[in-house]
Amino acid sequence: MPTESRRWAWGWALLLLVVFAVAISGESLWIDEALTATKARTATLGDWWRRMADEKMSDLQMPLYMFLVWALAKIFGTGEWALRALNLPWMIAGGVAFLQSFPQKSQRFAAGLVLLTAPFAWYYLNEARPYAMQLGGALLVVAALQALSQPAAPRRTERGWFGIFCAGLLVLGGCNMLGMIWVAGALVLALIFPDTKQLLQRNYALTLATGGGLTLLTAYYFWTSSVGARASAVAGTGWANVVFAGYELAGFTGLGPSRLQLREFGAAALRPYLGWLGVYAVLWSFILFRGCASLNPGANWRRWLGGVACAAGPVLVLVAVGIVAHFRLLGRHVTPLAAVGFWLLTLGCAVLVRERAWWKRGVVGFWVSLSLISCLSLRFAPRHARDDYRNAATRAQVALERGQVVWWSAARAGAEYYRLPTDLPPGSNGAAVELINVAPAALAHLPRPDLVVASKPDLHDAGGALAAYLSVNGYRPAETLAGFTIWLPAGRPSGRDLPRL
Repeated sequence: MPTESRRWAWGWALLLLVVFAVAISGESLWIDEALTATKARTATLGDWWRRMADEKMSDLQMPLYMFLVWALAKIFGTGEWALRALNLPWMIAGGVAFLQSFPQKSQRFAAGLVLLTAPFAWYYLNEARPYAMQLGGALLVVAALQALSQPAAPRRTERGWFGIFCAGLLVLGGCNMLGMIWVAGALVLALIFPDTKQLLQRNYALTLATGGGLTLLTAYYFWTSSVGARASAVAGTGWANVVFAGYELAGFTGLGPSRLQLREFGAAALRPYLGWLGVYAVLWSFILFRGCASLNPGANWRRWLGGVACAAGPVLVLVAVGIVAHFRLLGRHVTPLAAVGFWLLTLGCAVLVRERAWWKRGVVGFWVSLSLISCLSLRFAPRHARDDYRNAATRAQVALERGQVVWWSAARAGAEYYRLPTDLPPGSNGAAVELINVAPAALAHLPRPDLVVASKPDLHDAGGALAAYLSVNGYRPAETLAGFTIWLPAGRPSGRDLPRL
């Protein structure tokens, strides 16, 4: 890049770093993050691989992300903030490339506003899972496709953007198995461009290297599927999942109820928030429509329809997989679609600002303000806190130190990360008794608990055996933490028996 462009890029990189660092917290890890953390804590690469292979969960299908987290954790540690901060380089790299790909200053400024106030990006930056990395890779791909579709550029610039495109494909494919579906969509879209054949020939070495990397990833994913690795099958995909995925991608999450409230009460949880959600929906839809209209599909309708098909195709495939394989589709599973949304929103904002009508600029300003409120709400509002495994494990650990019997009906990985010893029935042996979807008959042979820690009954007490036991034996909820309920026998004052946190 020219000197001026390099300075501009470094300036935006610094701004993205500062703002996105605010999005990251040191709050408790939740279930999926704890799975990442327990593997990152393994001492050797062999231990890491054995744990991945033995569990045969979806983590085995996240090779690049899980390996990098394990390696970098040896330098930066496995604290909550450190694990999440490993997302920053990917988002900064993707964000800078995304901004640089727009030819006009007004578009670059609009792209900066869209990225910095994107609730979807803020949420997954604050999660030790591969989705922020995948979003960064998707931004690299979108940026490269946009730059390469511009009028002829110098050969050196073309080679640089093609390298970014290839890097984005490898990041997308290496993050997790679902990313390969988006890789296929990006490759099909690239083939629609008229000069693609010549571009591949001019960069044959990079083309072969990228093709080889994607081939190895494909073979690896076939192997993981053959040994039974897959995502959790606790729920399937229905229309509500698809709607929530769109709700999450569009950035509504911070303005509405928490995920736990939606999980428990469904659509009824939205009622207190409908006013601002409705305003945000109108503004977002208007800006997105203007962005789509600015593409002028009539001028090159075949390429435009091809782009729509390549973006919608992976979504339809994932919905079908969710229905057939009993896999619950959520917004994070269609993360690359967020990058496409950012691109369209950038175009819409830039068009509205250039038209100079006060009310159109007001629409952009109001939408950006609500997006920022959504971001800050996700980061700081108590209702959006993740499952509080840290404090739940502390409650259980203190009770164990007092010689009490503790039942733990929550994820084993969360207990392991927060150093809570657990043991399967029939005995506790100085550890919390781990109860996950236990049969009613098994509970009758266990020692009566002095403290019960329960989280998400639909995951850990699907048959309702624990809930029935607590009801029949007179237990009462003594305290509620995010994602958890602490139960004590009736008549026991919680203030004396639970430690203050």
